[in-house]
Amino acid sequence: MHERLVYEKMKESIQERSLEIRFLNPPHKIKLDKLKRIDLLIKHKEDLKAFGLFIAKEEKFLLISGVPEILGEIDIKGLIYDLIDEIKEFGEPLQLKKHIERICSILSCHLSIRGGQQLTLREMNDFLRQVEENHYSGQCNHGRPTYVSLRKKDLERIFKRRA
Repeated sequence: MHERLVYEKMKESIQERSLEIRFLNPPHKIKLDKLKRIDLLIKHKEDLKAFGLFIAKEEKFLLISGVPEILGEIDIKGLIYDLIDEIKEFGEPLQLKKHIERICSILSCHLSIRGGQQLTLREMNDFLRQVEENHYSGQCNHGRPTYVSLRKKDLERIFKRRA
């Protein structure tokens, strides 16, 4: 459950545009075989910037001056071609968002409370308050339920206290 809270907090942070950017100096230059492809990306420049990808056009080249830090070392050219394909197919660059969300999911797994980890009473209470405030706390990032409800009669049946 904590993993889900960390994941949602990361996504919220990204949506608030506080994503860390790794600026490339010099900018990464990609020569695209068709100028239409550069124009297609430039048309979505602000959408891409919202996800931490800073691009510009210079003659027959696409300049990438910043990438989201959270992506680490990535194949920039491969990412650009994936984005072009997605924009052509769906009208928007979905791949970048998916990459970032997948990495947030992986990071949240590693940054979360682990089974058997000791928490103070204050940490437990803080955690429960976060659960109450989060709309997605009923399931983990992988879609599994984080809790189950048992009625009194269910408990009685389990412990063979009543028929």
